[in-house]
Amino acid sequence: MARNKHLAEVPVRATVEPPPLAMYRQISDYVPSHGDFIVWSGWITTWHCVVAEIDSDLQSVGIICANMPLSLFTMSDSEQQREIKYVELSKIRKSTPGSFAAMHHDRKQNAVIWYI
Repeated sequence: MARNKHLAEVPVRATVEPPPLAMYRQISDYVPSHGDFIVWSGWITTWHCVVAEIDSDLQSVGIICANMPLSLFTMSDSEQQREIKYVELSKIRKSTPGSFAAMHHDRKQNAVIWYI
């Protein structure tokens, strides 16, 4: 029994649980930041958008929209300026379910947050 005595004295490491890869929150809690990915669904068309401009008093956001996500990465500067749309933040926050979804990267926890 003396041989195993030193094993009992070794402290057990506490396991730290990593943060989740994705979290979900209400769209009414959404606070925009540059580069957020927004999915805006209408009756027939779905637009894939990126937040490009934010109003100084957080009343509206300027989003660059395209029908296909790949198109967002291949647009020239003039195409981006042509495709920018301004949406009131209250319209996003008070939208009906399924109209808007926003994906935000939380830099503090290194996790993706979906606002739906």
